[in-house]
Amino acid sequence: MKASLAQMCMFSHITVEQEADRYFKMLKRKVYNTPKGYIDLISSYLLFLKEKYNELNSYKNKLSGGLKKLAETNEIVKSLEESLTKLQPILKEKAVEQEALIGKIKIDRVDADKVKEVVGAEEQIVNAEAQKIKTVKDEADRILSEALPILQSAKESLDTLQRQELAEVKGNQNPMIKVMWQCCAIVLYNKEDDDTVRKMLADASLISRMKEVDPDRISEDVQKKAKKKFAANPAFTPDEVAKKQGSAKSIAKWVKAVVECTDIAKEVSTKQKYVNEMSGKLEGALSALKVKQDQLAVVVKKVTDLENQLHESIKEKDRLENEKILTEERLDRAGKLTTGLADEQIRWKEKVEELKEDVRKLIGDVFLSAASVVYYGPFTGSFRSEIVEK
Repeated sequence: MKASLAQMCMFSHITVEQEADRYFKMLKRKVYNTPKGYIDLISSYLLFLKEKYNELNSYKNKLSGGLKKLAETNEIVKSLEESLTKLQPILKEKAVEQEALIGKIKIDRVDADKVKEVVGAEEQIVNAEAQKIKTVKDEADRILSEALPILQSAKESLDTLQRQELAEVKGNQNPMIKVMWQCCAIVLYNKEDDDTVRKMLADASLISRMKEVDPDRISEDVQKKAKKKFAANPAFTPDEVAKKQGSAKSIAKWVKAVVECTDIAKEVSTKQKYVNEMSGKLEGALSALKVKQDQLAVVVKKVTDLENQLHESIKEKDRLENEKILTEERLDRAGKLTTGLADEQIRWKEKVEELKEDVRKLIGDVFLSAASVVYYGPFTGSFRSEIVEK
């Protein structure tokens, strides 16, 4: 290729020299064909070739890029059509799935409501029983908490008795003091006769035995006798006894407190027995209620799981619907683009082929152009045409 171009350069320069001589002979006009013109031919050719090649190649690349984009768009259109085709049955399937879930949720929710109603009713019954038991227990605790300090105070008052004071009380023959000792004998021995009283008073550990008395263990017979004695002697009170002998007040206080606490102990015992019995029944009811509550939890969880599943299905369907709408919009825009440029696509393909051919011919065309620019200037039109023909 380089050798051919060199031959063309030489041929062009020699041809111009010959035409310059003929031009002088015919028109008497001198044309100077110097080596500089030869160099200008080469430099102009290289410059024009580069510019024209870039121009044609740029145009060709733009058209090729457009054709590539159109081809990609056609592929996108095809892909979008396939996506729409796939989406249709999926959307129908989702709709059927949601209808089935809604029906199942309705049925299960009815079952759950029935179980919830039963469990709620049983909860009310059990809670009412529990409250009743608590009320009785609280009442027993209250009564006991009020009575125990009285008994404890009476026992502590016994500790204040000195041995000499006790002896004085034992020797006091006042009728009220005698009633006091009879009451003590009833509590300790379930007897009130004189022998039992004397035997009791002779006991050196009397105070210790009195302090060890547990009201819970006093029999009903002892309690009745003591109360009968109190009723027969209404004036028998710790304060009245103290008027007869001050140190005897603590003993009177103790015997009164023991008998009164016996009543309280029996009342508390009755209440505690009721609480224990009902607590056992309540425990069974709570166990049965727990079973039903667990069953209810299973049913509720089932409904909740179905509702969550329905929610997720709706979300997925909405997503697919949005995807379908977006795909249709993209397909519409892409379709308009490909339809509108269908004729252009044909023209662009033809133009690209023409440009390829132009690029192939560019070496010769640019050479003629460069030679014309460098050598044509001094010649007339007829001479220029003849030079090109040669």
